[in-house]
Amino acid sequence: MARSKGARERKRPSSADYAITVSWRTARALLIPVLVLLTCHAVLVFYHYKVEPLPSLLLQLFDVDQENNLPTWYSGFLLMVAAALLGLLASKRREQQDRWAPMWLTLAIGFLLMSLDEVAGVHESINSVIIPTWAYGGAVVVLALGALFIPFLRSLPPRTRNLFMIAGTIYLSGAVALEFPGNEMVASGYEKTLGYALMTLLEEALEMCGVVLFIRALIDYMRGAESGVRASVGVGAS
Repeated sequence: MARSKGARERKRPSSADYAITVSWRTARALLIPVLVLLTCHAVLVFYHYKVEPLPSLLLQLFDVDQENNLPTWYSGFLLMVAAALLGLLASKRREQQDRWAPMWLTLAIGFLLMSLDEVAGVHESINSVIIPTWAYGGAVVVLALGALFIPFLRSLPPRTRNLFMIAGTIYLSGAVALEFPGNEMVASGYEKTLGYALMTLLEEALEMCGVVLFIRALIDYMRGAESGVRASVGVGAS
């Protein structure tokens, strides 16, 4: 029997809908490449400094302290994922006319700029033309933003707030705190040593794992009733 025109119309979507599903597997899947890239860096630098020198192109491909390579691309990708999730939350909060919508949007823009910096190496370029490390200014900015976001953090569910704070502490320990000893080692001529390579490994590990934990916190929040988004986020295009 042929279907009626009404039945066919009921099955036809009214707009082009795209569903983005977030789950616990998302965060776990994002962590696997982190572990692979960090392991590659560790194995290569140990072999390079303890066994025999490796080709510079091979080292550069996996060296977490270098630019334009796999670790840099993936770090930028993680920050972009966080920015996208924050953007979805900002859009939803704006629809709900929530007072904290600008804060979600600010975070989304911030992570977008961090992704750009990771890939383009903006802060490395700044470091090359100034005597004090950029980390001094970065620390001041972090403290100022931290004070500004205290009311926003207090508005979040305790679990989300705690995860945000832990993720932020882990990330900033690598992105800002370890910049100081790293710059001291470079200034003292230890840049081409195993010790420096392992220090940069720790720095990048903290940064990547901090972002993955933050993404997990966002997913956890989006799955809850507080966000108004739930596990699936539908983006409609009229």
